[in-house]
Amino acid sequence: MPSTATVHFVMLRLGLFVSLGLGLGLGVVARGSLAALPPAVWPPPLSASCSGASGGGSAFSSALSFNFSGLGAESPIARNASTRYLPILVEGGSAAGEIASVSVVVQAADETLGFSTDYAYEISVEGSVVQVSAASPYGVAYGLETLSQFIVQGVHGAALQCATISVVDAPAFAHRGLSIDTARRFYPVELVKQTLIAMAMTKQNVLHLHLSDSPCWRVESTTYPQLALKCPMVKGDMNEDGMFYSHNDIATIVAFARARGIRIIPEFDIPGHAGGLCANLKDEGLQCCLNTGPRGNDDQIVNDAAGAGLKIVKALFTEMAALFPDDVMHVGCDETTVAGLCTLNATESFEEEILRHVVSLGKTPIAWEEALVTGAAHVEPSMTLQLWTPSHDVKWSNATNAGFNILRSDFNTFYLDYDRRGTAQKMWFNITADEPATPEQARRVHGGESAMWGDAYTQESRHGSGAACMFPGSRDADFAKSIHGCIWPRAAFAAGTWWGFNNHTKDLDEATFNATHSRLLSRGIASCPCSNLTTNGCNQEQRCGKPFCPG
Repeated sequence: MPSTATVHFVMLRLGLFVSLGLGLGLGVVARGSLAALPPAVWPPPLSASCSGASGGGSAFSSALSFNFSGLGAESPIARNASTRYLPILVEGGSAAGEIASVSVVVQAADETLGFSTDYAYEISVEGSVVQVSAASPYGVAYGLETLSQFIVQGVHGAALQCATISVVDAPAFAHRGLSIDTARRFYPVELVKQTLIAMAMTKQNVLHLHLSDSPCWRVESTTYPQLALKCPMVKGDMNEDGMFYSHNDIATIVAFARARGIRIIPEFDIPGHAGGLCANLKDEGLQCCLNTGPRGNDDQIVNDAAGAGLKIVKALFTEMAALFPDDVMHVGCDETTVAGLCTLNATESFEEEILRHVVSLGKTPIAWEEALVTGAAHVEPSMTLQLWTPSHDVKWSNATNAGFNILRSDFNTFYLDYDRRGTAQKMWFNITADEPATPEQARRVHGGESAMWGDAYTQESRHGSGAACMFPGSRDADFAKSIHGCIWPRAAFAAGTWWGFNNHTKDLDEATFNATHSRLLSRGIASCPCSNLTTNGCNQEQRCGKPFCPG
């Protein structure tokens, strides 16, 4: 994985597009002298101006068209973006709208999607002349999304906020993610798609799928076909759940995400949180030990002397790696226990072998911070550590000082399943300025993820079982409202931090919060209607005081 030196620090300099060689001629507006932007503009652009009377800009014609040029003019990714945004731009317009066309300049044709993908874009509006310029095909959607956020309702209908608009924008961090727990409670494919739509609106580019845990393994396996068929909801309960992603489902999700510039990174959590494996592969020789933590069941793989555990996991990872084209795979390694045959040395050795295997598959591994605690991380210095809890005393400055790249998912800030912890206001800050660190250490902060865990939809004890009535697939509709009420709009403000904390261009206020919520609703996302900057009105069990499960 390449250094973020050209992704993070270069993009935060005012010479951004000169350094990238775009030279699109819009220039860069100095921070601190910017006109007020419409509340809907989020995440804040690197640099932007909006001048002219409020609501005095031109309107889009209902016959709007796009004129493509540049090396990437024929890119299906860029063309697909214009097709998606056409109805959004013309909504509220008319045949008399002054803007009849948008010029789209795509500087490069490369559609490679990965860590180094360039999402930079510029917008120029002079009266009815509108141009969106993008460094790559993936920047086109970002430019069109931001352009749509300048549309306001005026006396004569929908029009751009200002007659003259200039935007120069690019992300500060390469990894701007959301993690969802599809292992504990299954997300139907359509719900995953809705999640991806909301992510694209907020310029997030990584969906981290937590696909295995206790109780479930959620991906079809041809190596071990029995694996995904049973999903025990509580210890000893082997009722068949039968909800999992087929290979075709995975291909559908990956393609839908790619069209929106979003990478799919799978997580198969080992050696702990492996109840889905332990419950179904004992006949294959898999041995597991009793976890002494809150899960309290056999869900940690034993590094047995015969090597059965390693053989099984390596075979599964080889199969799963082929399903997900991204060059990153998450291996978990969190919340392991020391009990019985699961000694610290055995666990460390197991994790080291799996990390080496992932690298041999051509993937860069990500693991939770515990991989540094056990010592396994040191076997693969190229790996990325995802930091989540202060209980291990693994500060990001310490992890980066040890030479590791890191992602931030601080559970007191970015965990969405806790309605009283991570508020929108709390999520908006500079993630490389809260600990003393050198510029080199800051460059190793690749970004972060907010996380939505699904314990409350099962019988696990962390949240109780107040939402467990929604575990069955028959409650998918309620589950979708519940889970998206927890995620949105809060995750949009974590996304602002991943895009790059920038209160020079625009800071977070209630008007922006409300506009972002309304925009999500307008795109069909069940964003929570009773939250604000400092209070979360929805959680797993209820939406604005209305419970999903009977008392």
